[in-house]
Amino acid sequence: MFKKFLTLFFGLFMMIAGLMHFIKPKMYFPFIPDFFPEYTIVYLSGIVEFVLGLSVFYKPTRQFGNSGILLLMIVFLPLHFIDMFLDQPAIGSRMLALMRFPAQLLLIWIAWFMNCKESNSGEYDH
Repeated sequence: MFKKFLTLFFGLFMMIAGLMHFIKPKMYFPFIPDFFPEYTIVYLSGIVEFVLGLSVFYKPTRQFGNSGILLLMIVFLPLHFIDMFLDQPAIGSRMLALMRFPAQLLLIWIAWFMNCKESNSGEYDH
């Protein structure tokens, strides 16, 4: 029951995060390398986040969504690591960057937990 709640909560979180890419796209620009088209990357990543979040609400697509969220959280990890060492962190301040990195690790752990399959005994297989 807890795993399902966590999965649906994380799905809603991802959908809201995806929508934020369209509501405040410029907020994400500092994370994008200069050689990429900013709006295109922000909108595409917003679509991906929204679709992955939505997919965990439907049993036939839940495993796809959970796996995609885990992969996305891992892909974003280097961005947050690099941000901790920048003079002007993309997230806004050094303190926020230092807090964001362990938060990303927590999100990866939650996404990994969401991917664990439940065994017949009610425990999770890894």
